[in-house]
Amino acid sequence: MLADRIGVMSARPGRLIDVVATRWPRERDSRIVEHPEFGAITARLWKSLREESLKTIGRAFVPPASAA
Repeated sequence: MLADRIGVMSARPGRLIDVVATRWPRERDSRIVEHPEFGAITARLWKSLREESLKTIGRAFVPPASAA
């Protein structure tokens, strides 16, 4: 709620994959969560984080050895 820009980093290697400009008014308080823009930005951030998490899980997943 306090940031003018929000950066989303990748898992590994850590690099910026998204920078979101909030464009919220300079004078803001907790009521900013009532604005539709807040919801849209929150959804965008969670989508990016979810995608990165799934990529990391995919890298860590080792299929079980088949029983012979």
